[in-house]
Amino acid sequence: MKVLVIDDEPQIRRALRVFLEQNHHEVYLAASGEEGLDQAALMLPELVILDLAMPGLNGYEVCKQLRTWSKAPIIVLSVRDQEEDKIKALDMGADDYLTKPLVWVNYSPVCAQYIDALVAKTLVNQTFTLMSFTSIFHDASSRSPGKKFT
Repeated sequence: MKVLVIDDEPQIRRALRVFLEQNHHEVYLAASGEEGLDQAALMLPELVILDLAMPGLNGYEVCKQLRTWSKAPIIVLSVRDQEEDKIKALDMGADDYLTKPLVWVNYSPVCAQYIDALVAKTLVNQTFTLMSFTSIFHDASSRSPGKKFT
């Protein structure tokens, strides 16, 4: 799976890269929000791990912009632990919110399952939406003109 890590802290990028590569993911790194958006447009990630507090374009804005064209799951990973920050990130389109430090990386099997489940959930939702749209289109096209929908 292609994972994009957007975080201005080199040690966080390095730790996530090592963990994700050990779990057979293809990892891309970005040190700023602007770089992250550029990377995402080029590599079309299947998962984004995003910090909020970055110089320049912050994580909230990156999340908001990504959501205009990408359905990839976004996990916010931040030192901010206030409920308002979590709500704002989720409102901007994040799928989950985890706080630093990265103690959860020590539980790599659980974390790997979590990442796989989050991506699978997103793929199921995308498939369901497509199936629903196709079903509606098919039902509408099979009706006679002037016939009421029931």
